[in-house]
Amino acid sequence: MLWNARTLCVCVAGFLLVAGAGAGAANTGHLETVGLSHDGDRVELFFSGWYPGDGGSPADVFTLNDPPRIVVDLPGLAQPVVPEDLTQLPPGVIGVRWTVYQDDPIVPVVRYVVEMDRPVELEVTPKENGLTVCATPFSETDKKTIFEKPANDYAPEIEGDLSTDSYAAPDSKSPFVKKNAAVAFVSPFSYASQPFEASGGPDDASPPMGSADPGNASWMSDIRVMSLDVEGASVHAVLRSISEFSGVNIVADQDVRGSVIIKVNELPWPKVLDAVCLSQGLRATPGDGVIRVTTLNTVQSEELEIQAAARRKEDLMPLETKVIPVGYAKASELMESLTFLLSTRGRLQVDERTNSLLVTDTDVRIESLSEMVSRLDTETIQIQIKARLVDLDEKTARQLGISWSLSNLHKDNVSGQFDFISDDIADAAGNLEFGVMDNFGELDAVLQALEDENRARIISSPTITTVSNRAASILVGKEVPLIVMDEAGNPTTELKKVGITLKVTPYVNRDGRITLDLHPEVSDLSSQATVQGGVVFTTAEADTRVMVGSHQTAVIGGLVRENTVTFERGLPFLKDIPLLGYLFKKVEKVNEYRELMIFVTPSLVESVAQLPGTEEQFRDN
Repeated sequence: MLWNARTLCVCVAGFLLVAGAGAGAANTGHLETVGLSHDGDRVELFFSGWYPGDGGSPADVFTLNDPPRIVVDLPGLAQPVVPEDLTQLPPGVIGVRWTVYQDDPIVPVVRYVVEMDRPVELEVTPKENGLTVCATPFSETDKKTIFEKPANDYAPEIEGDLSTDSYAAPDSKSPFVKKNAAVAFVSPFSYASQPFEASGGPDDASPPMGSADPGNASWMSDIRVMSLDVEGASVHAVLRSISEFSGVNIVADQDVRGSVIIKVNELPWPKVLDAVCLSQGLRATPGDGVIRVTTLNTVQSEELEIQAAARRKEDLMPLETKVIPVGYAKASELMESLTFLLSTRGRLQVDERTNSLLVTDTDVRIESLSEMVSRLDTETIQIQIKARLVDLDEKTARQLGISWSLSNLHKDNVSGQFDFISDDIADAAGNLEFGVMDNFGELDAVLQALEDENRARIISSPTITTVSNRAASILVGKEVPLIVMDEAGNPTTELKKVGITLKVTPYVNRDGRITLDLHPEVSDLSSQATVQGGVVFTTAEADTRVMVGSHQTAVIGGLVRENTVTFERGLPFLKDIPLLGYLFKKVEKVNEYRELMIFVTPSLVESVAQLPGTEEQFRDN
């Protein structure tokens, strides 16, 4: 809406600290206060006590449009200051900002910008104690003349005199004023700048717009912090503010709309940009020298279109066939993990004889699949497992010095989950205990000594080698034939394994320790029978997971059996007389408890050369 017969007057108040330019500075300017006042429609900016220094350049005062702004560049000042009271701005004034526009030790420049809600014409009056800038809203005719934008309207600064007759012509001979009406975008919001990193020099405080390349990460090395406080401003104006401050080109799509309410203090400008985009449902995407701002719907539709175009392009690419040899793993096992890498036209087959993969697909897909095979087909660590199955009397078992408290096990004591059927196994609710021993060599010597004293019996001591994460099974027992009926009712023979079965699945952790999944199972024929004359098996089994170091021993105990031993003493010949023999003999029954203990010792195998020979691979004592 155009303003006709009204005059707005604005006075900006503030002061600028004296800048110490150092030993190499030519001169130092001075500014005491900046005043803000308005009388009707007339705008007045008072820069009291400003002096550019000896031989300093005159002030550069001009206006910018889209949105309308008044720009005052004061040479000779090294540091800006916050104007005094900006909480209540006069009508027509949107905001005031200030920054070090040129941080030069010889000719520093401080810029003040007053954002207006309408175009204005300027009248600059130098005074003895400073500078006064007055502005009056343009008439309808003046606006058409003054604000015709040149072709490169988005440049940060356009050299040359673009003033018109509508501008008041100040005294060009004054050392304080230089007449120049450049047209360019300047942020309509208040922000102050300072280097984001201590290493960032002030020389790059105001890089020209477009000099940084968002497609290259190098522009991130000079990120400055900014403050921004707006309410109800258009998102386009906020994006222009960030672009002018950062010196990076920002382009918004046509469907980007909305108003922004934001207040941030001293935040890196990329985070400010992200916050603005997030609040509006937008996304900022770095490109070839430009940051593009689009809506999320546009981003999603473009990504889907890119993916669809890539699939269409892939469907037109020729197919190739390649043989990929597999060295350590089985090709059939790798096949299940690689099918997701194939295209819709791709095929993957296994050649069992050569343990190779045959893949037919596009060149890009084949290359990706080959790289995945090279990562998966690696040498697997091998683990040697030594087991000892020992039958001891209960008192001897408690004298072996086993620690039954393992804090890093899934269960230290597993109970109540076993299938105890026979009375031969004591404590039907019984407990299976899991422990650890550090020195298996000493344990082996103790077991041998106990066996010599008939206090222990080593049932079996097998040794087996397996790879990490592959199950190994040890069976010490027998297979009992059973007569069962098939689906047609015909009798068939089925073999049932009876004895001690130990299944071990080792896994090597990153720290070199070994996790063991243990499944011990003890089964036997029972003296009982079913009503139909069937066979009854007694079974005790458990599942647990333990973590031990290499050469440490995991111990499984708690499988207790009760044996009844009958002793008969008496006079020879007389104790054997029927009926009367009981008068000459004494019968005594003793209950003996025996415990089955399983010792499992895993050891890392560093190389194939360390594997034991055939005789040592499996021993059954």
